[in-house]
Amino acid sequence: MSDEEYEPIREKLVNVIPASIEDGFRDSLKNKIKYGNEISLRKRLLDFSRVKPVPWFEYIFKNNDEKTIKIVDKIVNTRNYLTHYDSESKGKILEHDELIRTNEKLKLFLAILLLEQVRAPTEVLFNIVHALNKAEDYREAIRSQE
Repeated sequence: MSDEEYEPIREKLVNVIPASIEDGFRDSLKNKIKYGNEISLRKRLLDFSRVKPVPWFEYIFKNNDEKTIKIVDKIVNTRNYLTHYDSESKGKILEHDELIRTNEKLKLFLAILLLEQVRAPTEVLFNIVHALNKAEDYREAIRSQE
């Protein structure tokens, strides 16, 4: 829904917050309501992962749709844990090498999307992703031998 459509809903929700609750909690609720119309990180990443004609997210992360949902969940859980220190997310986050690799892949994903916007040839983008994926496979092979 548009921001204009959401505004009267936001106002109604804010107006029904009980005046008897603590000011800090009241402000926290108002802030959540203020951003209630925003698209979540999970939805944004899943939408980007399904961009056609080239599903870059799946190609970069070497995922099918089921694995894409799992990696998006881990990315969101990691962000939530690091932002809000949500202890429930602790066991579901990216850690150590997986966090580093995922961060590198997300940077590549963003770079590819930006290059696509400036109309870089798809073949060039595939070559970049393929070369970087091969380099990662090589690094993984070396790590597994250590």
